[in-house]
Amino acid sequence: MTQVALEPFSAGSLPESADPAAASAAAYATEVVELLSGLLLELVRKRQPEIETVLRGERLAADLSPELLARTLQVQGIWFQLLSIAEQNAAMRRRRQTEAERGHNHVRGTFAQVITEAAEGKVPAKDIRRLLEILRIRPVITAHPTEAKRVTVLEKHRRIYRRLVDLESPRWTPRERQALIDGLRTEIELLWTTG
Repeated sequence: MTQVALEPFSAGSLPESADPAAASAAAYATEVVELLSGLLLELVRKRQPEIETVLRGERLAADLSPELLARTLQVQGIWFQLLSIAEQNAAMRRRRQTEAERGHNHVRGTFAQVITEAAEGKVPAKDIRRLLEILRIRPVITAHPTEAKRVTVLEKHRRIYRRLVDLESPRWTPRERQALIDGLRTEIELLWTTG
């Protein structure tokens, strides 16, 4: 068994895609997940090394004290939050890449894409106009109770996301890039210390 296979927060391999944009997005998502998992595991080893064996599945959670069990669950919760941030970041990056390479009318789910497909499908303009005249668009803001988060946690999530966006740029010197990664490390540690 290799060390990578033992990593509790390792990125599973994503399926290969014939679409170069999808393949690039998958490679980027894997890179981000590996970065975040490494930073979180580094934090676990620094702050609470005794729970790493539980995270790896080498020790039963039942063997832990209630305090360590709570910390283990918190770390897993943080990991799921980081995965969600990585997923959002990768999806937005792919959307920007698609728009830059193929044009805004190829971004899935946009009005431009729907109208372009309708035009390519030879849907008459009068049919589209008639539909738009009766269409009612209203924003709906929902929040599921299980997704409620404290404002301080949401701010940390936003800062982690922003650092990931900043890291996308190739313009950084190695020292500047390391400073961004150090900032990510700090934000993850702040999540750790937030109740």
